[in-house]
Parts: sequence; C-alpha cells; structure tokens
Amino acid sequence: MNEYSVPEMNVQNGVLKSLSFLFEYIGEMGKDYIYAVTPLLVDALMDRDAVHRQTACTTIKHMSLGVYGFGCDDALQHILNFVWPNIFETSPHVINAVMDAIGACVSPLGPRESSHIHCKVSFTLQERFAKCTGRSTTHCILLPGCVGACVPFL
Repeated sequence: MNEYSVPEMNVQNGVLKSLSFLFEYIGEMGKDYIYAVTPLLVDALMDRDAVHRQTACTTIKHMSLGVYGFGCDDALQHILNFVWPNIFETSPHVINAVMDAIGACVSPLGPRESSHIHCKVSFTLQERFAKCTGRSTTHCILLPGCVGACVPFL
C-alpha cells in the first residue's frame, strides 16, 4: 500500500490489481484490512484515469463479498458514495465494473441501504439514467436480492 504513493500510473495500477487479487482470495479475512484500504480505494475512485476507477471497483466487489456479515457496513457505505459518480462513465468496461461493485455492496449493506440506493436511482437521477444504458440493469441489480425485506423501507 505504501507503493501507491509513487506518482507513476503503472505502479498504482499494479497496487490496485494486487489488492483485487488479495481480497478475491482471502475472503472473510478482508475484514481486518478494509479500514486500512478504504482511503486508498477512495483516492483511486476519484482519479482521472479510467483504469484506476475500473480496478478500484473490481477490488471493491471482491472486498464487499468477502466481508458480508462482519459489520463493515460503515466502510462499504463510505466507499459506495464514491462508486456512484462513476456510473456515468462512458467506457463500457468501467460501467460493468461499477455495476458489479454496486451489486456486490447491496448484500452486505442489507435491505435498508438497498432501498435507499434504489430511491436515489429512481428519483434523483431519473433524467440522466434515461439517456444511460445502466438504468434497467441498476434496477435489476438492486432489488432481486431483498424484495420482501425492502417492503417496510419503501
């Protein structure tokens, strides 16, 4: 993680890819590292380079699936707030990575946060999503996992 501070793109991409593979394979042990890695991922999600954002979203997907049920909701919600603006990206690879990250964060966050995310998509960003290809897939990702549990929150 210390190498990410080197201002070279190739080094930073290597660090993000290694974190992605790390969280993919360590699974539930990721709960010990999620708070240490959160600032690095937030920085990568705000980077100008689309590859940084794509790799960060892939890392978030693996991380959030690994920490399901371990009470890391606050870190995932914080990271998800930085994932959302990337949904308007024009690159299909980044859009797919963002949608995967959002879909992976829905299960650990639970039905309450999932319904709040659905409301954000439905009402706040409605005009923008009408032009974007991600509108229908966003609804398909957010609700199927917890339709019955979302009823009291909607």
